[in-house]
Amino acid sequence: MLPGRERGKPLNYLELVEVAFVAFFRSSGFPMRRIRAARDYVAKTFAVEFPLAEYQFKTEGMYILMDYNQFDPDPSVD
Repeated sequence: MLPGRERGKPLNYLELVEVAFVAFFRSSGFPMRRIRAARDYVAKTFAVEFPLAEYQFKTEGMYILMDYNQFDPDPSVD
């Protein structure tokens, strides 16, 4: 059961996307504490409820990263 979820209540689309994100990153070897820390940081910093579903993430080794260009698009940077 997910924290804060009523037992038996179905997941909405964004919750399902977040579960899939976590499952993929866990299967890639990322520890849950690192995924949770990234999610909590982005949720708090950008005041969003479902950051793993709303933003794109990249990895570098065992780091979970975001592309700054998502927030301040620069046409000269690809």
